[in-house]
Amino acid sequence: MELDPQEGLIFVRDLLKKNGACFLTPPEEQIFPYLWNNTAFDVMAHEIYKIPLNSKDIMDKKEGYLRNIASDLYKKLEKLGIETKKNDFKIKITLLYEEDEKNKETKELTESEPNSSSRLSEKHEGLEKNSFPSQRDEVYTSQLRDKEVKLIFEILNSNSSVVIIGEKGIGKTFLLLKICQESENYLYRYRQPVFLDLNVISNENEFYSALCEEIGIPESTGFRLTRNLRDKKVLLALDNVGKLSWQGFTRQIRDQLRGLSEGINAPLRLVLAANQSLEKLFDDSQDNDKTSPLSGICQEVYIKPWDRETSATFIKECLKKNSKISEDQKNSIDDNSIIDESAGNPQRLVQIYYSKLSDILPKF
Repeated sequence: MELDPQEGLIFVRDLLKKNGACFLTPPEEQIFPYLWNNTAFDVMAHEIYKIPLNSKDIMDKKEGYLRNIASDLYKKLEKLGIETKKNDFKIKITLLYEEDEKNKETKELTESEPNSSSRLSEKHEGLEKNSFPSQRDEVYTSQLRDKEVKLIFEILNSNSSVVIIGEKGIGKTFLLLKICQESENYLYRYRQPVFLDLNVISNENEFYSALCEEIGIPESTGFRLTRNLRDKKVLLALDNVGKLSWQGFTRQIRDQLRGLSEGINAPLRLVLAANQSLEKLFDDSQDNDKTSPLSGICQEVYIKPWDRETSATFIKECLKKNSKISEDQKNSIDDNSIIDESAGNPQRLVQIYYSKLSDILPKF
């Protein structure tokens, strides 16, 4: 079967999610179709960044950045058993797709024929899946946090680290991913963006292992880690940083992160996401010093719920994208009730919005 780049991207994205391996970052998704078509990196840089092919210095920098992104993507595919490079990227993924489809057909043949009511239920479920984009995609593609993004880059460009603070579902993960995605364009000095979700990391050893793997250096801690990072400049985005206060993590990891992040030329610059201030998260009292190692180097950016105008704009954007719903059905959705019930929390707003949509779906 001949897959197009978008179908290949969707297949890989779903496979990574199903296997709990990791997810594709926005830059990885951006270069996916170019890798699929075996596009040369200089042509890729020219098309993505609109750089003249004769601008050698700029072109070399962008090519190196794109090669690093491709390398990170290859490593993620290795976790799925796909050992590939650009020249066989399309072939390897297509073969895995065909194998996956055959396995599905075999499974369907071994299962009993579903009864009529089951088929109707499946049809209804299929309509829901095909009619609407995913809830995460809706929040992720929203441009309604641009003000916060600009503020965070201002802080980073002043050579400080940042902690994003806000309630669950407010959009902290979105902001971390957005910062990683836009770092190439908005950081005055290039840093390799690395995103780690601490919710999938169990202890300190796993943290160092994941950190070194994502940066592309030998697994190390302490002095060896400092030495291996000597020639690196990394923008480290840590989601759910409160996990560092759990059993299995010590103050040592926070001390080292501080040491690696201090100074203009520090190897790390941090962007953290937390649900409260770092001083409240970490009880790091030692010798009457109750200041968290991280709080002293991270400027706080508090993320507030959306106001009514922003929430209403978001709902209108979502409704505009759902072309399979009639205008009468769209008009039947009460924006004000969604906004009131969600209290401006983006995640709750999306959940309530989809619940309202399901109420107006055709019933079978």
